[in-house]
Amino acid sequence: MSLIKRFDERAMASAEALARNRERKAKAIKRSMMRPLYQEVLRVLFISACLLPDFLIPLEFALYGTVVGWILFAITLGGLLAVEGFIYSSIWGPGGRWDVEDKKEGE
Repeated sequence: MSLIKRFDERAMASAEALARNRERKAKAIKRSMMRPLYQEVLRVLFISACLLPDFLIPLEFALYGTVVGWILFAITLGGLLAVEGFIYSSIWGPGGRWDVEDKKEGE
């Protein structure tokens, strides 16, 4: 008798887990559709375009092979990352122009 009861409890738990998983997937799909495709493409292009100068410009300092060159490499890389991070967060970050949270509140 207890075997049947345990089987029934496990079946119910599995059904509940499947229902939660289905709801989670539906929410993920809904969240992914909140930001229009062109915004997502622009975000990816921004990140990709930032990676090239982030490493090519400071690399010129590192190629000097001196301690001063490596220090300039670190300072330049840090500065570029800080500026790009600020630009990214002002556009796509919380409270930014294309913030996903704004789209959620408008539903």
